[in-house]
Amino acid sequence: MNRRGRPGREGSNGLEPGASVDPAPGTTTRPGRELWRRRAAGTAATLASLGISAAVLAPFRPSLSVATTGLVLVVPVVVGVAIGGFFVGVAAVALGFVLWDYLFIPPYRTLAVTQAQDWVALAVYAVVMLVVARVVANLEAARALARARERSTRQLFELSEVLLRDRPVEELLRGLASSVRAVFGVEASVVGERESSLGGPTATSPERLDAGDSPGHPDAAGRPERRSSPTRSELASGRAVAVRGVDERGRALRTVPLAVAGRPVALLVVEGRALDRAEEELLGVFANHTALALERAELRGQAMRTELLEEVDRWRQTLVSTVSHDLRTPLASIKAAVSGLRDPALGLEPADRAELLETVELQADRLSRMVASLLDLSRLESGALRLDRQPLVVDELVTEAVASLGTALRPDRVRCALAEDLPAIEGDHTLLCEVLANLLENAARHGPEETPIEVRARPGGVGVEITVTDRGPGVAAEDREGIFRVFDRRAGGGRAGLGLAIVKAFVDAHGGTLGVSSGPDGGAAFTFSVPASELPVEAV
Repeated sequence: MNRRGRPGREGSNGLEPGASVDPAPGTTTRPGRELWRRRAAGTAATLASLGISAAVLAPFRPSLSVATTGLVLVVPVVVGVAIGGFFVGVAAVALGFVLWDYLFIPPYRTLAVTQAQDWVALAVYAVVMLVVARVVANLEAARALARARERSTRQLFELSEVLLRDRPVEELLRGLASSVRAVFGVEASVVGERESSLGGPTATSPERLDAGDSPGHPDAAGRPERRSSPTRSELASGRAVAVRGVDERGRALRTVPLAVAGRPVALLVVEGRALDRAEEELLGVFANHTALALERAELRGQAMRTELLEEVDRWRQTLVSTVSHDLRTPLASIKAAVSGLRDPALGLEPADRAELLETVELQADRLSRMVASLLDLSRLESGALRLDRQPLVVDELVTEAVASLGTALRPDRVRCALAEDLPAIEGDHTLLCEVLANLLENAARHGPEETPIEVRARPGGVGVEITVTDRGPGVAAEDREGIFRVFDRRAGGGRAGLGLAIVKAFVDAHGGTLGVSSGPDGGAAFTFSVPASELPVEAV
């Protein structure tokens, strides 16, 4: 059976008319055994209804017409056909014919018929009852087929619901095996390669691949050969095909390959009993649905990998561009200062020389801090950096952050306003100090040189909220969403870049929040929250 399957013939169910069955999910009853059971039940019902009809009509025999008796004897025929099928209906017609002639047509208790009108009545009864039997049998067959198709549709819908969910490939294959066991009442398993093109193991019973026997064909006498599942090499080469046979215990064996892009990656193995044609077609549809789900999973995986590679490439390109932009400024300042110091023609005064040396030191410190932050950021995103959480005092942390900026920020420009009941905070000392240093440096760069920078702290958020406010141009409302992204350099008049992106990453690592708003006297107010420590400030 190929992956696309073959549609069944309209109205074909593999059984005689009236003999279709609708077994409950999970039953192991053979269709032939069920057919004989139905015929036995129909025969018993026919005999019972004939006996009851004869017992009821016998006392009124002298006053009943021949036609009335014939109409009553229609009931046993309909009962027999409805329960046991057409052949039981034929037997019911024959028994009704004999019973009518023997008990209700003179001379009674003999099979002799003396009047021509009685022969006509018997002949019409036989012909009409055979037609009725055929009509009722066809009706029952159609109803049974409709029930079977309804059940098949419902089972396909349930299987489709399972296959449409985003699940690993191995779970999809297990779901197929479970559905086949529930629907057909047979043992089912899925075998496949250890590592498939889908990117992971697909075998729910991988040991079956080691049986070593390849699938064959019936022998010259037409008997199915004993065979087991295809070898791993046959699956890998795409030579696995749907086969029938018997397993080592003599039970019927059916295998259906599940192919992705024309290459079998797994095999559905069904054991226990032979399937009729309708069940074979339904099994093929199950396999087709699963193959399509596997192909969709492979395409989804390929799309995810492609998207990931494109995202990584985009990040790499933009990161190189952003890092180059942020590193260019300190490098250019250092280069200009060193060139001035080395040029004897400038005739620098000691004060000018000291200023240039201070510029070199300042920009070198800034460059060193930026590189260290980038390394911490990469380690944090890769999971290699673990936070060293410890209790910290906010005012001490602000003092250390100001000191780390050196001459880039005069300490007298920073004004602290801390709440009296401010608790200690808990976090990584190095990362939080870098957060404050970046925010203070950002405020110093964008605010007028002589304007103060305010640092406020109060309980709030996840613990303690710290706000750094400058007197610069501020951040436009439409730019506040993307200001902390590495790649959005237009936001906030040039505020975005590595510094704010690093601040965002470090605050997120502590489980805090970060935002920007307008300050009370203009400018920008950056507020971040960090968890509070359980220890009081005096104990830190």
